[in-house]
Amino acid sequence: GLGVLSYFTTPLGLVGIILLVILAYCVLRHPEIGALAVITILPFVSAKILLYCVLFVLFSYTMKCILGRRTFKIEYFDIFVIMIFVITFIRGAISTNPKESIISASFLACFTLFYFVLTNLIRSKEWFRRCLISLVFSGLAVAVIAIIQVIFGNVDVNIPQLSFLFIDGKNAVGTFND
Repeated sequence: GLGVLSYFTTPLGLVGIILLVILAYCVLRHPEIGALAVITILPFVSAKILLYCVLFVLFSYTMKCILGRRTFKIEYFDIFVIMIFVITFIRGAISTNPKESIISASFLACFTLFYFVLTNLIRSKEWFRRCLISLVFSGLAVAVIAIIQVIFGNVDVNIPQLSFLFIDGKNAVGTFND
């Protein structure tokens, strides 16, 4: 089996694929692990890869809800998040360039749904602590990479722009082009 696959990819790629399949299985079993992984890889991947990861976690959580193993609750504060999302999504659909705006509005929709998944998955202090640790870890890693780049003079890669590259190179979190 693996010998045939090595024809199509490198041996290191096979190891990566195997690890990715194991991680996908773990996320399907426990969507919380996927939420932690998304929080950890947030500054290191493009918005498109982040979107795929978030969609997989959303799929996993939705399947758990359908099977009755997780619950979905909307609290009072979430109503305001939904209202802001609806206004922003409509603004994206009704614009001078609807093709580009609907793409960014779809990104917003996916990340807003991920907010609801996070608020429903992270209910205990222990899971909140784990999310906080993964967020601090990824922030620390970005800071260390930035310091190393400044020390060695390799500052041609801008980490904040690298983390949120849009499909065609635009900033995914900004409204206007830089």
